[in-house]
Order: sequence, then C-alpha cells, then structure tokens
Amino acid sequence: MKHLTLILFGLLLFSCNKNEQPPSFSCDVNDVKWRGGSVGVGRSHDTELLTFHIYDDTLSLLFNIFADGENQYDLSPNSKHNVSVNFKAPPYIYIYKSTYELSNGDFTISEIKGVGNHTKMSGTFSFDAYNDSGEKVSFTNGTFTNYPYLK
Repeated sequence: MKHLTLILFGLLLFSCNKNEQPPSFSCDVNDVKWRGGSVGVGRSHDTELLTFHIYDDTLSLLFNIFADGENQYDLSPNSKHNVSVNFKAPPYIYIYKSTYELSNGDFTISEIKGVGNHTKMSGTFSFDAYNDSGEKVSFTNGTFTNYPYLK
C-alpha cells in the first residue's frame, strides 16, 4: 500500500505543471486599463504572417506581424507590420498610422517557450491610433502572456 501511495503521489507531482500560467492580455487605452476577453491566433505559413486578434464587446485589436521569433517588430507607418483597431460602440474604426514624428509603436515577442503545439509566446506592445478626424487613442503598457505561437 505504501508503494502504491508513493507511485500515485509521484504521478501527481510530475503530471502537474505548476509554472504554467493561463494566457493573459492587458493594456492601457488612454490611461484606462483594458483586458481583452477573447483571443484568436493564426499563422500563414507561406508568408510567416502571425495574426493576433484580441476583442470584447467594446474593442477589437488585430495585429498582423510577420514574425520570425523573439524580436521587436516596428509598427511605424512604413512597416509591413500593422494593427487595426475597432471600437464597437459607437463603431469608429481606427487604423494605425503615425502623423507625428514621435508616435511610432512596436510589438515585441520577448519569449517563446515550449515545443510543437504547446509553444507559447509572451511580450509587450504600444502604439497610437488615429481616426479619420485625427483623434488620437494611445495604447500603452500592453502585455500578452502564454498565448499560442504557431510555427
């Protein structure tokens, strides 16, 4: 009986990954904390395009990043990487663009861990979005943790 208890305890100990955190996402939108409710991640294998879509009932962010691993990806107007922003109520659509010299942004994948279908990515982002009227919305202190990184 003692051996069976030790075996069961050992299986329990090694089958649980205490270090794995659930996915999380947050950012400040004009200095107000926002946490996306749902997330979709996709990958186009012919172009290396990584799509990262975060949304809830009020806001939708869609990042299109040509990701090749841990790196900082430029979101400046001349970059091939971009993010689109849609405020759902009222339905204003903001497309990332920079009209001021200092208003560039970035999307950084700072960590990729795991193997195969269990590979996860974590990182940070910040950018400014402008609507057609020139109204600015700032996205700062953006973080994402433990989301699937599709290869």
